[in-house]
Amino acid sequence: MKLIDKDALVAEIKRRKEINKYRDTNDSLFEDEAILSFLNSLEVKDPYKQIVQYDSIKAGIQAHAEIYSFNIESKLFNQLTEEQQKLWRKEIEQACISGGDAGVET
Repeated sequence: MKLIDKDALVAEIKRRKEINKYRDTNDSLFEDEAILSFLNSLEVKDPYKQIVQYDSIKAGIQAHAEIYSFNIESKLFNQLTEEQQKLWRKEIEQACISGGDAGVET
């Protein structure tokens, strides 16, 4: 999902509105319709509909750890053998799980 910077959108609309002050009415009408058409084409996603419910806190922490260890960026990772990469992911997962467990305990 790509989010739109609201301030940038408002600034662009204001900029176009300022430009339209100096154009004839038909051009201004076209610009207003183009902006509305663009805004109406945007897809809005409810972030709460994307939430996954886990059976337990432990299951949620485990799922997060697996995703995190797979997506973490590292320049070193690609230089490792396949066996070392698996071990590296497992160690990152364990560190993430330990952090999650510690957070739950406090």
